[in-house]
Amino acid sequence: SLITNLDSEFGASGFQIAGTRVVWSSRPPENNFARLRVWNAGVITDQGPANAASINPVAKWPFVAWSTPDSLRVRNLETGTESLINRQSGQSLGSDGFYLQANSNGSATVFYWASMPPPGGGPSEQSVYSYNTATATSTKLSADGNHDTQASTNGSSVVWQRKLSDGAKQLVHAAYSTPTLQSILSPALNSFHGAKGSLVVWSEPLGDSTQIKIRSSDGSIHAVKPVPGSTTVQSVGGHSALIWHQNKTKIWSDGALTDVLPVLVKGRLDENRAYLIVSTDQVLYRQKQAQLPP
Repeated sequence: SLITNLDSEFGASGFQIAGTRVVWSSRPPENNFARLRVWNAGVITDQGPANAASINPVAKWPFVAWSTPDSLRVRNLETGTESLINRQSGQSLGSDGFYLQANSNGSATVFYWASMPPPGGGPSEQSVYSYNTATATSTKLSADGNHDTQASTNGSSVVWQRKLSDGAKQLVHAAYSTPTLQSILSPALNSFHGAKGSLVVWSEPLGDSTQIKIRSSDGSIHAVKPVPGSTTVQSVGGHSALIWHQNKTKIWSDGALTDVLPVLVKGRLDENRAYLIVSTDQVLYRQKQAQLPP
């Protein structure tokens, strides 16, 4: 294990695991802007100002994206190249609920949402868009009049939340390669928990309880058996989900629940299942495959 003390990082927040690196924002007291910081093999490097007082970055190595008051910014941390997604006239960009994916051609695709008043007046509509850094163009994925927010992708699926006129929520799903062809993955959404690796994880109401559902890359949907008491999803990564179930922390993998670290309070998996961040009395950054299912 390799543990790095971050006590000297002022205002550190928004930690993201990106491959073998950790990305976050830090704001020294003498600075007006947050700064991007990257940890790699015990070494912390400064990636420059983020053009906003505080940010909550989303990382997919080598790219990191974050929101500012008037734009979304996407930076390639290897080349230093930065792309801007500027808001249209009258439009408000969602400051959270956006995600990105690195592509094999060296570009990144960002899925984000924005709010826009309709031309004839009335309540604003929220729409999900995709933006590609290679073409510097945005494509609207939502139909006019919808209320779509909180977009996410795992590189094979794209999902976002849709709010209906009666207040109910749905989870919309599309293939990453054809995001304009959409279907309803959950007609009665309670909470969306994440799309990482090969999984999409959400929960739906079931009587007086809540049921967690998990979609695998082959399209199959698995339902975690509801039990009395709290069942929550802490993290999604790779082919696994970290779940608080029956007063224990468990990992769901390939249809099975396995107890892991009973004293665990909070944890985070990355996409290859090798990393686990644990908060008990201290914070550990652990790379130990024996702790995880094969």
